[in-house]
Amino acid sequence: MQTQEITFPITFTHEHKEAAGCAIIHVQPDGQYEIKSFDTKYANVEDPWRKIYHAALYDCDEDLDGRESLIQAINDGVTAQS
Repeated sequence: MQTQEITFPITFTHEHKEAAGCAIIHVQPDGQYEIKSFDTKYANVEDPWRKIYHAALYDCDEDLDGRESLIQAINDGVTAQS
């Protein structure tokens, strides 16, 4: 069981270049989570979530316009497992 809050940042790339946008999944020790979208690169995010330990940094080789469908797929997958 997880004992601290963690984040899972997701950056989007296209043709090996990072998009000007990202998403961060914030997971609490009890398993509850939230996802935020940002319109800046992960390194430039100015949000308290940016200061939380991140377990991994994921690169999604998809145009940034795929961000919302990825977030929906994560939410659907978590809901299906509940």
